Amino acid sequence: MKKIYLPLITLFFCSQLFAQIKSPCEKEASRLNQMVNVLLDQNERLKKENLYLKGEVAAENKNLSKPVAKASAITKLTRQEAAKEIEDNMVKVDAGVFTMGCANEQYADCYYWEKPSHAIKISSFYMNKFDVTQKEWIAVMDSNPGYTPCSDCPVENISWQETILFINRLNNLSGKHYRLPTEAEWEYAARGGSKSGGYKYSGSNDAFLVSWHDKNSDKQTHPVGQLQPNELGLYDMSGNVWQWCADWFEADYYKNGTADNPKGPFGDSYKV
Repeated sequence: MKKIYLPLITLFFCSQLFAQIKSPCEKEASRLNQMVNVLLDQNERLKKENLYLKGEVAAENKNLSKPVAKASAITKLTRQEAAKEIEDNMVKVDAGVFTMGCANEQYADCYYWEKPSHAIKISSFYMNKFDVTQKEWIAVMDSNPGYTPCSDCPVENISWQETILFINRLNNLSGKHYRLPTEAEWEYAARGGSKSGGYKYSGSNDAFLVSWHDKNSDKQTHPVGQLQPNELGLYDMSGNVWQWCADWFEADYYKNGTADNPKGPFGDSYKV
């Protein structure tokens, strides 16, 4: 059986639509600022995850499920319907080699840990052409952590642990082997895989054509698949929501990682 991979999500808006020229001091200050913001964000996320895990254990012990948030506004799917919908939305990503990290088309819009760029080999895999929607999440998890009920909007406000729990339940329902993509697999797919046009964003150099971001989203998520897909037929890879990967985060991994299907560092404090 071929392995199938599934991207999952929390809230995201594109940043830095335009490159800026900065002095060395300003660049260093900006880099440190980015580090602080990332660490603060990850600290808040870990707090949420710890609270969730405590609640999940308590619910399992009492044989209770987490309550559905405003489910009346969501189209209802059975678990089997949700599993079939996800299976039908899988797109094959053919094997290939690509430049991972801060490539030329990114200009100055890179974090320091995305350097140096380097050639990476990726084997074939399958990926959902859409983010997992609220109606699919509710069918599998019996809860909706999203801020605003919307059947076809991507599920949001979920931890990495909740994502893994969703995948495990989906695998039990479907008998298949879904998992999160590695960061390298995700980036290869976002760049268009072997069909890549070398765009700055996933599918275009114009962010407004392919992504919901702070200039066009009205600061809310939008139903999946409304904008143009990338070269592989994948939607919303550059905006709308963050998408979890399987990897641990390590700032120096780009310098030290393998070039053949990298799976990220062995372990660390945060997930990608």
